[in-house]
Amino acid sequence: MVTLIAVSAFPIYLSHRFVPEALLAPVASTLPAPFFHLLAITGGIGIGIVAGKAWASLRNLLSRSAMGRQPELHSV
Repeated sequence: MVTLIAVSAFPIYLSHRFVPEALLAPVASTLPAPFFHLLAITGGIGIGIVAGKAWASLRNLLSRSAMGRQPELHSV
């Protein structure tokens, strides 16, 4: 779990303010402040992990397609 969060640190950093300001804004006034902040933090981490996994999948897909175009890089 620690490695997953560490690998996703940059996407988490980019998204940790997006969640509370954009997605939770409609319910911000109805929730108690500590609960709102807890949801914002966990939501930012969750979105960051999902974005990190998506980025890694895209990177791996592009890497595989690049290897397929260069047969001299294949191991024998």
